[in-house]
Amino acid sequence: HASSRPARTVQKFHGYPSRAVWLAVVVIGMMDEEAMRQRAATTIYCAVAAWFLTKEKRKRAANVHRSRVNFNTFISNLLTDLQFVKRFRLNIKLFNEILEKLRPELEPNETMAIVSSGSSISAAWRLAITLRMLAGGTLVDTADMAHVSEYSIWPIVRQVVPLIIKHYSYVVSFDPMNEAQLSQLSREFARSSDGIIRGCVGAVDGIAICIRKPLKRECGGKPWHFYNRKGFYALNVQAMCDKKKKFLFYSIKCPGSTDDSTAWDMSSLGMKTESREMLEPYWIAGDAAYRAGLFMVTPWPGRGLDTWKDSFNYCHSNCRISIDCAFGILHARWGIFWKPLNCSIHIATQIISACMILHNICVEENVSIETMPGDRCDLLQSTPLLETGGSLWADEPSTQGRRSDTSKCPRRDELTKALQNAGKTRPGYSN
Repeated sequence: HASSRPARTVQKFHGYPSRAVWLAVVVIGMMDEEAMRQRAATTIYCAVAAWFLTKEKRKRAANVHRSRVNFNTFISNLLTDLQFVKRFRLNIKLFNEILEKLRPELEPNETMAIVSSGSSISAAWRLAITLRMLAGGTLVDTADMAHVSEYSIWPIVRQVVPLIIKHYSYVVSFDPMNEAQLSQLSREFARSSDGIIRGCVGAVDGIAICIRKPLKRECGGKPWHFYNRKGFYALNVQAMCDKKKKFLFYSIKCPGSTDDSTAWDMSSLGMKTESREMLEPYWIAGDAAYRAGLFMVTPWPGRGLDTWKDSFNYCHSNCRISIDCAFGILHARWGIFWKPLNCSIHIATQIISACMILHNICVEENVSIETMPGDRCDLLQSTPLLETGGSLWADEPSTQGRRSDTSKCPRRDELTKALQNAGKTRPGYSN
C-alpha cells in the first residue's frame, strides 16, 4: 500500500518527477477511508505506468562528419595575395610567422576530433577563423569558409585571442624611463615643426568601443556605468601612439560613461606621469579633455588667440593627429568594431588588445588596409580605448571632464616661447 510504505513507493518511481509523486503519496496518506486510498493509489500506478510506456527516450543528435579543406590548398587554389589580405587583414608572410609561433598551443586533440566530427580543425584554420572574425566576418561566412560548425567559431576565437596577446604583447611597449626610446620618439615628432617643438614622445586620446549591454553579474549590477553620452554601451579605451601611428600604450580600465581625463588618470601610465616617473624634458600631447601638467601638454584654450599661441596649437595638433589616424586605421582594418561586441566584458577587452597588437604588426610590415566587397566600414561614434586590470565599477564613475584652461602648464609656456624666438608661425597665418 502506498499509504503504509511511502518511501518505498517513491523509490519505485525513480526517474518520474519526484515532487509530484511525493505529493500524491502524502495526499493518499491523509485520506480517511481505506477504499479511497486504494483507488487513489491504483490511479497513480496506472498514470505512472502509462507515462513510462509512452515516454520516448531522447536521442542525441548524430555527429556531423565534415571533410576539412587543407588550408594550404585553400590558399593556393582560391586566394591571391590581395584576396588573402582582404579576408584576414594580414599578408601570407605575416600569417605564417604568427602561425609558427602559436602552433604548439593550437594543435588539436586528434582523437577527440575524429570521434566528434571525423577530422580535426588544424592550427592554421583556427588562426584563420579568428582573423576572419576580427576582420568583420559573420558566423555563417566564416563557418562556410572553414567547413566547421557555427558553434565552433567563438570557442576557437576565445582560444586564439589570448595566445596572440601572450606571444606578441611586446609589440606595444613604452618605458617612460628609457632615454633611448624617448629620444627616438621625440625626434620623429619634432620633424613636423622643423625641430622647434621638441620633447613630444606620444599622442594620447580615448575611444569608445561599442559593446552589448553588460550583464549585471559582469559589472557589479551597474550596467548603466557603461552607457555613454553618445547613446550606446561602451568601454573607454585610452591609448597613446607614436608618429608612425603605432600604439605605445593602451589601457582598458573604465566603462563608457567615464571621461577621458579620469580614465587616463586611472591608467598605469597616467599614474606614473602623475608621480613624475618619467624623464624630463619629455611630454605627451593630449587634447583639451585632459588635465594639463608637467608631462601632459594640452592646447591653449579659447578663441582669438595671439600669433604664437595659435601657432603652438597648430604644431601641437600636428603631433596629436597621429592618435586620431591610428584609431581610424584600427577601426577600418578590424571590422569586428563595426558593430557592438557581442561578448562578455572580459572577452571584449581581450579582443581590443589583440586588435591593437595586430595593428602594430601590420603598421610595422606596411600591410595595406583592404576590405571585402561586402564588408562595411560604418564608423561608429569614435572615442579612445583601455588597459587590463583594476576595478571598473567599484566606485561611481566620474562623468564630469576637466578643462585644460584651469591647469597651469609651464612646458606649454616654454614651447610657445621657443616658437616665438624662432619666428615660426603656422602656415598661411595672417594678423
